[in-house]
Amino acid sequence: PSFGILGIGGVVAFVFGSIILMETDAPGYGISPALIGAFAIFSLLLFALCALCALPALGATMPPVPNSAA
Repeated sequence: PSFGILGIGGVVAFVFGSIILMETDAPGYGISPALIGAFAIFSLLLFALCALCALPALGATMPPVPNSAA
């Protein structure tokens, strides 16, 4: 149940940390906002794909195990 919250929280923490890294006065140490946005969108799409692939497993039932001890 907490998988969705942790996934979204991870993307938010990634974006926030990337923005903190951008706040420097040294030349050449900045990170492009487009790169941060691209990685954030890719992460969200990957998370959504994993969640959509896992949804059918939530309603699946285990098949009965045949009794091989006989």
